[in-house]
Parts: sequence; structure tokens; C-alpha cells
Amino acid sequence: MKITFGMSLDGYEAPEQENCIGKVITGPAGFLDLLETRLGLSGDWPSQPLRVIQYQKCLNEADIDKNKMFYSESFSVDGFTVAETLLNWRDEWVMAGWDGSAVGSDSKRIQDMALVEVLARDHLGMGVTDRLQSVIKTMEERTPAIDEVQLVDPLTELPPVWQKILKKLTVVQQSVNSVANPSAPDGSDLAALQNALLTNTPAKFNGDGSFFIIESASEYNLARAIGESFASPDAWGNGSTTLISGKRGAVLDEGLQSVDLPISGQSNNSIWRPTAQVLRLALSLLWGPLDPHRLLEFLTHPVCPVRQPLRSRLAKVVANTPGIGGDDWNKVIHDVRTSAIEKADGDVKAGASVEDQVNTWLKLERFDPAGGAPVAVLAEHCSKVARWALSQAKNPNIDDAQRSSFLSAQIQANSAAESIDEMAKAGIDVLTKIQLDRLIDQVTASGGKRPDVVAECGHLHVIADAAAAITAVDRVVWWDFSSPDLPRKWPWTPNEIEQLRTHKADLSNVDSMLQFAATTWLRPVMAAKKQLIIVMPKRRGSETFVHHPLWDQILMAAKGTQIPKIEIDQSLDKGESPNWMSVRVNAVDHRRLPKQNRWWKINDGRLLGNSDCESYSSLDNFIHKPHVWVLRYKAKLTAGSLANISEDNRQKGNLLHRLVEWFF
Repeated sequence: MKITFGMSLDGYEAPEQENCIGKVITGPAGFLDLLETRLGLSGDWPSQPLRVIQYQKCLNEADIDKNKMFYSESFSVDGFTVAETLLNWRDEWVMAGWDGSAVGSDSKRIQDMALVEVLARDHLGMGVTDRLQSVIKTMEERTPAIDEVQLVDPLTELPPVWQKILKKLTVVQQSVNSVANPSAPDGSDLAALQNALLTNTPAKFNGDGSFFIIESASEYNLARAIGESFASPDAWGNGSTTLISGKRGAVLDEGLQSVDLPISGQSNNSIWRPTAQVLRLALSLLWGPLDPHRLLEFLTHPVCPVRQPLRSRLAKVVANTPGIGGDDWNKVIHDVRTSAIEKADGDVKAGASVEDQVNTWLKLERFDPAGGAPVAVLAEHCSKVARWALSQAKNPNIDDAQRSSFLSAQIQANSAAESIDEMAKAGIDVLTKIQLDRLIDQVTASGGKRPDVVAECGHLHVIADAAAAITAVDRVVWWDFSSPDLPRKWPWTPNEIEQLRTHKADLSNVDSMLQFAATTWLRPVMAAKKQLIIVMPKRRGSETFVHHPLWDQILMAAKGTQIPKIEIDQSLDKGESPNWMSVRVNAVDHRRLPKQNRWWKINDGRLLGNSDCESYSSLDNFIHKPHVWVLRYKAKLTAGSLANISEDNRQKGNLLHRLVEWFF
């Protein structure tokens, strides 16, 4: 087996597929899975939220005397956040090779972390760093059947733990995508840019279309322009193309879809997907006093565990008289139960099903948000959501996209239940609402993609990261040319970093990480053989667009010469197709809006008919707003009834009506 390995190559697909066996292109996650499989180390690894809970237990046990550890004061205020932060520290150190030890001359933070690590070895589930260390240890006894590993990143720039693994394998260092020998035609703008960036010399552009910038005030205009250009048969011609989508691939897919081109199936992750919201809404009903807004949101949710028609009728009751347990509420439950029994030919089990839904999801014991709820109750409620999501996923009448969404919700709910159970083992009896919300934030942090958005056959070659441009192609379109996530300064002092190095934690220098990142930015430029297009919106939503650091290098290289640029908005205003691209512009005849009519005239007054009586409100409308009187009392048009809890005087009026009924 031959592996092509790079730190940005997880999920990578080559521009042109080749029929071969035993060749794999992968990043860290994929390579780790492959190594574990071949070494017999695969397992069911704990989620990160569960590891945070486990580490919180270790931090608590290590602080025997209380207020003796460097984190004690913060831990007493927000233990979960402290555990999350320090676990990230610990994983960074282990990734760098830390052996878990400390000496008396080390800083107090390192000494305290070493004390916690003694407990973590027995109680902390294995994360990615621990799994990598397990691979290293196992490879001392046996090696996986891997013939060769080709690196696209310099071995010295990889994390130390990966360097140790790769040194036990046959490694071939290859130059990436012809960076050393760019192949753009001599004399072209693209060749001038490539040479300028490699040699730090000025570039001169002649506007031949091999390199240019596309600008617009709207990101969606740019997406449509890109789509139009690829849809045109004679726009950019044939040839291989790579699109760098970054984090904004969903917007680009919309532009391609608008001109009936196949999409790559990218969608933005969100924690607010319908199935993922059920867990939050179900847990929100456990707190008292009951929030009628959360109750209404739960009942009107499109994938609510309470089935129709019960939930829609209860939602109307809550909208009119917020709360549960009133006469109208009980009447709806009675009517739906009676109807269910009648439809089931007298089977009382159908009525019991209605009662079970109410008792399971609505008729709950409620707890004080500040005082907290028992962890056993919270864990069981999370398990209920997981069981419901699994039952929905097994429904044969739903499509694969919906099934995937329900399974994702089930995994998240199970993860929440497991994390809460782990808290119970650590001696935590109750969780406040704030603590529970933080836990759910952790469980659902990754969010979910739109299950109905999938890659379509024949879509353009798309990569998410510029560093993944490892294959030379005819054309590169850099879509998300925005500022990337840059290496951050370590939260430890220089002395602590040096002390950690004495314990085998070889933490990378931030300056060297930035320098390496800068070299990966050149890969897309050098990968283009014929054309490079950089897309730059002026704004992204309501925020100003922050360009990529490479843009500053390009500006310096082009000092004294004009960078070829296309203003999409100007081209649309003029009705012209811009140079080097083909964007179809269709003229639309301007039509004025119809003028407002001051008067409405009814030819036959008998159409209005006679009224038996008029109230004060109807007479007021008749005199001051006759059109309202006609629409309301004659045309019988009324405002739509949406399930919404009003904040105006209408609710006060309803309350006064009820008080009058009860007391008089």
C-alpha cells in the first residue's frame, strides 16, 4: 500500500480519478484510522464532551486540599469551562510528546498538570493524541503493511508525534504540485505572478486573462457569475479546474445550482437543524416556572415528538391561554384521545398512546433553574430523545436524508446522556440550567449539515483548504479568498515552554508555524497551469470582507502595475459581459409600479347588504376607515391565526375575561 499524506488532505479527492488498488490520499484523521485498523487498535472512542467531564473529575480529585492548585479559584466558579480549557492544554502537550512528568523547578502550572495527569491515565478516555501515542507504542513491536508514504508537507513541519510515526515507515518527500517548477506559459500574467511570488521581484501584467480578480459588492452575484461562466460553452473552454471553496462552499453551490450545474454538496454546519433542536427544546420544559414560549416552540416544531393532531391543537391553546393544565388544555387531550379510540375501532390502547405522549413530553416535574435538576432525571430525558430519534430513523416511509438527520440527533442525545451519567459517577448530583446548557453546547458544537444537500455527478473538483492544492490543473478558482485561521500564540510563558521541552514536549515555534502556513498559500498559485481567478466580495453579509494575507504579497509584487480586475456590478449595470468571462446579461424592461388609488368604488351599493346592528368598533371603522369596515364585516376577511403568544394588551384582556368568569 502507498499513502500520500498531508495535514490538509482529509476528505481529499483527486481532480482525475485513476483506477488503482493500494493507493490512498489522506490526512491525519484518515491515516490514524488506517494505522489503527492495520495494527488492531480500532475501538469505540469517547466523545470530546465526555472526555471534558472525565477530566473535570480528575481536576477535582487532584485538588484534595482545595484552593491549592493553580486552577482552584476558577474551577470553583465554572468547573466545566476550566476542564475544557485545561484538557486542550493537556492534549497539545501530549501531541508535542509530553511524557506527563514534572520536577520541582518547573512552574506550578506544569507541576499541577503533572499531578492531574497521574489520575487522567486511569480515568480519561483516549483522545486523538492518546491514540497516536498508542500507535507509536504498538509500532515498536510490529509495523503496519504500508510500503511507502509520500509526504506533501516537510517532515520537520509536522507535529512531533506524527514525525515519530513516519520515521518508523518508508517516507518519500515529494515537492507539491510543481511549486518548484511552475508551468504557466512564459510571458503570461500568471507566469509573471508565479515568478514574482517565488523570487520577491516585481511583476508586470499585460491583461491577457491568465490571472485576474473578480469583485462585487454581493457574494451571491459572484457565485452566479462563476456559475454562468462555467455554464457557457465558450467561456473558459475545456480543461481541468480546481475550486477552493473554504468555508463558503454552500454559497458557491447555490451559484452553480442557479444555472443547472452539478453541485459539490457543501452546506454550512449549524446547530439549529430541525432534528438537532429537539434535544434543547425537550430539556427546556424541565425548568420551572414553565416558559410558555419554549412550550409553544416545542409544540410547533416540525419534528416534535408529540404527534399530530394533538400538538397542533395544544399549540393553539397555548397561544391563546399560555400555560398547561387549563380547561381548554384538558378538553383538547380528551377530544384527541376519544377520536383516537374511535378511529381504532374502540381500542383503548390508542387513547393510552395519547396520554403517554402528554406524560412523557409535557406533564413533567419541573425544577428551579438555579437550584438544578437531578442528573438522573436529565440523563433519562436525554435518553428519551435518543430513543425517539432512533424510532423515527427506522421509519421506512422517510428518505435517506431524513434518516441521516434523525440518526445524527440520536447520537447527540446519547452523547449528552453518557456525559451526564459520567457526572453522576463523579459524584455530581444536580446540574443547574446554565451548566446543562453548556454541556448541550459541547455535545452539539459540531452542528450538522443539510441532509438534503448531496454531491452530484460531474461536479467540479473542489477542495476546502488552499494547502490541499497538490495537483497541477489548467485553472484554479480561489473562491473563499478570506483570512484563514492562523496559528495562535501559546498561552504559556517562554520559560514554561522550555521546561516542557525537558519533558519531551517539543512545542512548535509560532513563527515557524506561520512561515510554513505562508508557503502553503502559494500552492494554488503554482498549481494553475493556464489560469488563476481570485474571487473577492467587498462585503460578506453585514460585515466587511477580510482578504487573505496572500493578497498583501500580490499587491507588493504588482507595485507599479495594474492588477487585472473585473467589476461584476459595473458589468451588470452596463448590460455587458466582462472580459475573460462570459456572464449572460438579459435586459429587463422597466415597469412602473401601479399608482395608489385614493378611492375604491363599488358600482352596485346593494352588494354591501344590510346589517342588523352595529357596535361601537364597527361604526368607528365605518366612519373613519370604511375600507376596513367593508373587508371585515362584508367580505368577512380576518387576520390569519398564527400560533404566537402575544405580548400586547390582548393577553391582558383574555386574563381579565377569565378572572371575571371565575369570580363572578
